[in-house]
Amino acid sequence: MKNTVFLFFHFVSVLTYGQGTTTHQSLYWIRYYNQTQLSSKYTLHVELDERRLIEPAIQFQFFAHAHLHRRFSKWADVAAGFTYASTNSSKNPSLAVPEIRSFQEVNLSKQVAKEFQLQLRYRLDERFVHNNNKLELQDGYNFFLRHRFRLQASMTIKKFESGKTVIGKLSDEIMFNQGSAAPNSFDQNRAYAGVEFQFNKKWAVEFGYLNQYQSSGNDYFARDIMRWTVFHRLSLLPKE
Repeated sequence: MKNTVFLFFHFVSVLTYGQGTTTHQSLYWIRYYNQTQLSSKYTLHVELDERRLIEPAIQFQFFAHAHLHRRFSKWADVAAGFTYASTNSSKNPSLAVPEIRSFQEVNLSKQVAKEFQLQLRYRLDERFVHNNNKLELQDGYNFFLRHRFRLQASMTIKKFESGKTVIGKLSDEIMFNQGSAAPNSFDQNRAYAGVEFQFNKKWAVEFGYLNQYQSSGNDYFARDIMRWTVFHRLSLLPKE
């Protein structure tokens, strides 16, 4: 079943790819991800994400996300959040284009084996992107929606007596834009493979490779991305 869904996402994304010019880029992303459990049902997630090009060695994007999750069961939660983003123009690297975004998401998971879990996420972005001509900012914002569908598989590779755990992850996410101001109906596809090392209940690091294929007008960007994440998990629940 999981292979069928992965292949479906890839098949749909391939059908949407146009025949324009494709530019290849290499990047690295460094992310700090804090999860604070506020109660048995609510968890606050805060992310800081620095994204940089390798050549030229400049900042490409910066993201700050905050989202509150409400858990309904062991396998389902919903969330709402806000994002501030800044993206450097490909034609003028000194131009940083601001974006503000609200979003909502639904997360579903299924334990299909003792150490194997499938997770499905749907996220709706309401995007306000500052008007620009790729050379300078202009008055006002463009508004459009983006639908995001992600399927992820997680498997526990190794558990140590000390409490340390190694988890492998595979995911595929496809995104579509909606609205008269949207640049394209197809936005991007992200395929990811990574390994998370959990040192204890509070700290973990993850290292992985992300392949991103993104539209830009009639042209496309194919990006090879190395991503590092530091997870910091806290709990405000009373200690037992």
